[in-house]
This record gives sequence, structure tokens and C-alpha cells, in this order.
Amino acid sequence: MAKRNKERGEPSVVEDQGLYASSCGYCKSDTKTSVSYGLWAHSLSVYDYQDLLDRGWRRSGMFLYKPEMNKTCCPAYTIRLKADSFCPSKEQNRVMHRMQRYLDGSYTGPASTGKEDSGVTGQQISAEVDRCMQGGSQRMDFCDMNCDRTSKISNLTGRCNDMVNIEKVLSSAIQDVIIACCMAGHLPADLEVPRIVLQKLKPTMRKRIKTSTTGEVVYSCNVSFLVAAALSKHKEVDTVLKNLQQSQDCLKNQNNGSRKFSPLQLAELFASRLQMRIEMHDYVVEACNGHLNFLVQNRPSLDVASAEDLHPSKRGNGDSSCSSKPQTESSVSPSLTQHLRPKRILEVRMRRSAFDPEEFALYKRYQIAVHHDKPEDVKESSFVRFLVNSPLNFVPPSRSGTAFCGFGSFHQQYLIDGRLIAVGVVDILPSCLSSKYLFWDPDFAFLSLGKYSALQEIQWVQKAQTVCSSLEYYYLGYYIHTCPKMRYKGAYRPSELLCPVKFQWVPFDIAEPLLNIQPFLCLSDHFDETIRQTRKTDYVKDTQSAVKESTETNTKTTKTENLKPDVSYLSGAGSSSKESEDVNNILLKLGNQFLQFKRLQTWTAVPQKFKDALACDLRKYSQVVGHVLASKMAYVLD
Repeated sequence: MAKRNKERGEPSVVEDQGLYASSCGYCKSDTKTSVSYGLWAHSLSVYDYQDLLDRGWRRSGMFLYKPEMNKTCCPAYTIRLKADSFCPSKEQNRVMHRMQRYLDGSYTGPASTGKEDSGVTGQQISAEVDRCMQGGSQRMDFCDMNCDRTSKISNLTGRCNDMVNIEKVLSSAIQDVIIACCMAGHLPADLEVPRIVLQKLKPTMRKRIKTSTTGEVVYSCNVSFLVAAALSKHKEVDTVLKNLQQSQDCLKNQNNGSRKFSPLQLAELFASRLQMRIEMHDYVVEACNGHLNFLVQNRPSLDVASAEDLHPSKRGNGDSSCSSKPQTESSVSPSLTQHLRPKRILEVRMRRSAFDPEEFALYKRYQIAVHHDKPEDVKESSFVRFLVNSPLNFVPPSRSGTAFCGFGSFHQQYLIDGRLIAVGVVDILPSCLSSKYLFWDPDFAFLSLGKYSALQEIQWVQKAQTVCSSLEYYYLGYYIHTCPKMRYKGAYRPSELLCPVKFQWVPFDIAEPLLNIQPFLCLSDHFDETIRQTRKTDYVKDTQSAVKESTETNTKTTKTENLKPDVSYLSGAGSSSKESEDVNNILLKLGNQFLQFKRLQTWTAVPQKFKDALACDLRKYSQVVGHVLASKMAYVLD
């Protein structure tokens, strides 16, 4: 607890916006029927935001909002999934397999087979978008996914490009790890990251390198030696060395008493942080004598094709008239073309939330093609306000159990062969990854990137939990039962919905039939009743005479009149609990001063009328955030 309080730092600062009504984007009502409570967050700790999520809050940029469930037209329930309990459906497995086939080269999109998704293709949508944008987006050079030129020469060239791409991926991963180590305090923040050079090993050299795991060393990197040389010249060499040796990843290969940096230490540090970044590319990294060795297991050889393969005119009797004719896959054996088919590289990057022109260009294309926004309405300022700005205070990764990227707001970028195809805006919190928004390239609509990214985020949580044990949930945002477009969230099972009255989590399978009867109710009461009835049913099954009585009892509990929730807490009526009445301990921010409300009440210079009005506002504020958070977050006074 002491460590957690230390990491919190300064208290969160919020400004009350009160109740507000707006038009609803879900039911498309003509009037302002969507009612929520709002807060403007000047700064917010990840711990406080985690607690707010568990009371039904969400954020949009710096703005926090919570639907007023008994007043709003479309009640929105927070939905989450425990990642290690996730059971993918057949459809979700198909999405993963489709992506894998696309990366393998065995599937090139809807045009490749009549059995795939039908309708307007991503390319057709993209062409229309480009016409609408009036040339505003930057020119990008892409390979045609529906290209019919499947000659052996182009396939071999694809293999060469594939090697160049994986070298870029590995180099980028090494650079990201060094930067992350600087942010975590293991290395100085002002360290100049050296140029990353990967050496591709010849087959004869690969066999001589001993590895602790089965596999073949394909690439090696000496960046640890370059970093060690730079650190030895650093002005705060002793402090840096101490921080490095205190890292739990550097307990091995320490040079106690030495003021020199060991490349062995650095290689161990980098390797431990590299693995999770590159494993999606089937590579394993090992630290060996200060070098970073990258191994591939169970892979066909990636050696560059021979000159004879790349220049068919040099084969046989040299008849160029025959050799110059392109060879299609039908003229080559199937087993050969399977190995020659070019593979695509998928890279997933987790980056701190910041403006990126490439991201904005993708966002604009997405909004125009998918949501039919007018080009002039998609502005950079709204993109920054909605998806870049965040009140969350970043918590860097450390040995104390934070996630390997730290806590805060991030953009998870998806790239195929270096091309940005999707961006997931997420918040990494002490207990969860909270998915906020996703935008993707219309050209890749056939890959179902919305579903695929959700599955990737679930996998990310599963991996992160090995580093941060408390990070075990995946939050999918709001679930609105009356909105058909929201139904897909219930397909990620076994999920839970947050009870809007008692703030307890209720299994989705229990909540769903109740929501079919009434869109807003106290889920917890009926969950408890279901458990009681289940236990009672199990008990009376032991005696046949009680079966009829048990069945009648279960039938009675499904009547609609029993589903009416107690919503008195929402208006404060009839409530005398500490949460709704005791406002004395609420933390206030007046200028640069923090004080509790009970202290302000003693100030005779403040008019009593102002105090009474403030007490009324604070009571409502305490009801929506909870008295615990109200006593920790600073409430701004004008």
C-alpha cells in the first residue's frame, strides 16, 4: 500500500461539470435524451481511473462521463472479461486463422476465392475515400493485394523483401527496448541510442554458435557493446552503474566493484525485454557473450535465392527467348510454390499516446469510409482532443510489478510490411487494459480488424499478467443491450457486466435475459437471487416431493414486476448513508491549495449561502464517484 501511495504522487484534479443532456448516437433520437454526469480531469492517476471504471465511468480525451442510468435513453453497462478465462468462439478463431493465412500468403483477400466475404471490397471503399479527400492524404506506395502476377521471380523477390522487413522489425524492437530502459531508469534518460546494425550470419557460422534452445541463429547484434562504451563516458557513470546493477534482470553477470559497464549485463537486460516484442514473428532472442542472437525454430531456409533462380535466362542452354517468358505458379510444382510464396510481416507496437501524422491520415480515411463523415469535418484538433489527449499520469515500468510498458494511455499500432493498417487507443491500468477506440485502413476491411484487434488485446493482457499479476482484465467499454451494434461485445466470453446500483460484477449470461425484459435494473439483486434459487434447486432435487414447489418458485422470480430497481441512490432521495451524506472529508483544490471541505466550513469569510450550495454539489459528486474517491481526488473550486 505504501508503494502504491508513493506511485500515486500528487492527487488527481477534477472539475465538476454536473449533469448534461445530449443527442444520442445509438438510438438517433431527435431530442437530447442521452443524460450523463461529467467531470473534466486536469490530471488523473491510473489508480483513481481504475476505480472510476469500476463505478461505470469512461473517458473521452480529458473528459470523464458516467451515464445517468435511470434517466438516459440507452443505459450503458461497463463490460469486462477475465483474460485467462477467455474461450474463443468459432467465428473468433476464423478471424485469427484468416489473418494468419493472409500473412502466410495463402489468402490475398475476398477476390482470391468465392467463399470469402462478399460485397464492396476495401479497395473500392478506399478509392472512393481518396476521391472525397481531394488529394489531402500523402501518397503511399502499396503492393496490389489482388495482383495476379504470381511468377516465380516475383515470389523470390518477395522473399528478399521479407528478410529486409524482418530486419527492420528487429532493429526497431531493439531501439524501443533501449528507450524503455531509459524511461524505466535503468539507463540514463539522455543516452544517445546508437545505430542498430543486424548481422545476418552465414550458414557455416550458424552451426558453430551454441544455443540454449533448439533453433538456428539467423541474426546477431552487438548493440550492447556500443551502449556499454557510451555509458562508460557518461558524466554520472557511478549512478548509472548502480541503477543498472540493481535491476532484477541484471543480477547475472555483474562485475562487482568495477566501474566499467559489461556488455554481458546489458545483453541480458535487453534480451529479457525483447522477447515479448518479437515472439509474434517466431523469433527467440538469446544473450550470448554480450551479443543478442536471434533464433528461428522450425523454419524453411531464408537464404537468398541463387543467381540461377533470380536470373532464369542464365539457366540451361541460354535460350533467352524461352527464359524471358514469365513463369506462373501453375508451371512450378505446388510444393515449391508453397515455399516460394512471399510472406507478410505483422508488427504490433505499443506507443505512448502522442500525435502522429500517419495515424491522423489513417483516422481520416476511416471516418470518411466507415462512418461517412465529411472530409472537412474530420479535423486534426478533434482527433487530438478525442484520441491523443489524456489526463492519465504515466507510471513507467519498474521492478515493483507494473506492466512491461508501464501504466497510462497508449496507441497500439498494427503494421503489415511496414504499412500502418490499424490503431487501437487503449489505457493500461493496474488491473486491466481498457479498450477505448479503434480505427483501421478500409483497404483491409476483409480481415475483420475490429475483432482481430480485440483478440490481440486479450492476448496482450494474458502476457502482461506474467509480469504484472494484478493486470488480469480486458475492458471492452460500454455494452448497450438495445443497440444491435453493441451485441458483438457479449461474444467475448465469459464476460461480466457492472451492476449500476451496487457496482458488483454479474456474469453476462445471467444479465442478458434480464436486459431483454428491462433495459435498466439492479443486476446484483437478481444475480444473488439466481444463486439462491440455484442452491435451493440443488437441495430440493434430493427429494422428489420438492421438485414441483421449486419449479413454481423459479417461475415466479421471472415476473417483470420483480425487476424494478431501487434507484433512490441516483437522486439521493431516501439515502442517509455515509457515501451520500458525509461530505466533510471531500478534498478540495482552491488555487494551489488543497484542503478538506470541513476546513473550508470553518472560514467565516466565506458566506454560508455559498457553503450550503457547495455542500449540495459535493453530495451529488460523492454519489457518482463514491466517497472513497471523493476524499482522494481534488475537486476544483472556481
